[in-house]
Amino acid sequence: MGGLEGTEEDYETIRNGGLIFAVVAFVVGLLIILSKCHYWGALGGGRRLPNVGVKQGGK
Repeated sequence: MGGLEGTEEDYETIRNGGLIFAVVAFVVGLLIILSKCHYWGALGGGRRLPNVGVKQGGK
């Protein structure tokens, strides 16, 4: 056929590029989530359950 000689290679290039993009996006998202959890955990200001029924010091 006339103009379809390089389509297989083009498809593979686009497929590989998309796969690389997906992996990079996944890793960046994971790093953002983990860094926010670590950052807020280190500051002590993360989401915590209230201390219901726990006495705070005293006798």
